[in-house]
Amino acid sequence: MDKKKLFYIIVVLQAVLLLGMVAYKEATVAFGAKIILKTVPYDPTDFFRGDYINIRYEISDISLTSLDYNNEEFSRGNDVFVSLEPEKDKNGVDYWKAKSVSNRKKAEPYIKGTVSEIYSKTIYTIKDEESGKDYDYEVIEYEGQYYYQQPLEMSFKEGDEVQFNVFNNAATYAVKCDKELCPQNKGKLEGFKVGTIKKIAKGVKFIRISYPIESYFVPKNQGNLPQFRTGEMLVEVALWKGDSIATNILIDGQKIDFR
Repeated sequence: MDKKKLFYIIVVLQAVLLLGMVAYKEATVAFGAKIILKTVPYDPTDFFRGDYINIRYEISDISLTSLDYNNEEFSRGNDVFVSLEPEKDKNGVDYWKAKSVSNRKKAEPYIKGTVSEIYSKTIYTIKDEESGKDYDYEVIEYEGQYYYQQPLEMSFKEGDEVQFNVFNNAATYAVKCDKELCPQNKGKLEGFKVGTIKKIAKGVKFIRISYPIESYFVPKNQGNLPQFRTGEMLVEVALWKGDSIATNILIDGQKIDFR
């Protein structure tokens, strides 16, 4: 076979592969079941980059203690299959949540993803002394090292008094009170609340899963609109044989028209 014929064959094969990928995506949109997934909050200054909205989902971080996984072992980089089931939130909004996770395909509906991290959490429940409201403060441990906010030597015990900050209804930073801090010198930590460690859940194992629906294209300069910063965002997803494509964004239940 001469070089010219080989060149044309390679070009044709590449074109066929590209068209096949496009056709498969179109088939997923056309034939796939439409489901709604919840997102998790992001700081808007980091949320929107260029012409894409970067999205994280409620099903991106899964607690193995709360799901059926039959004691399977998971490794970073492995494909996993997350079974889904319908749910309503406190506002009556219909969405889909994780039911189980496995290294093997399950009965539909399920969504395919890739394990990006395996970690454990210690979750401290802090009771705000002023409002009586409970806030969770999470400390993540990965491969024996704490990398979120709280160093090992500052771990808390039940009954400890702490000062803490709040973002998106969760404690984002906490420091143990002592004679120089809390509550005598609250001014040193302006904006912090004061509370007591009410409950501790140790060693809650999680896996973090990445999905092919974590970027959504929007027209230029349309990603940082005010409604994204103030409303609750949901994503409509076409799901077919585990493959997924994000088809619409909803803010407070309404689809966003970027035209």
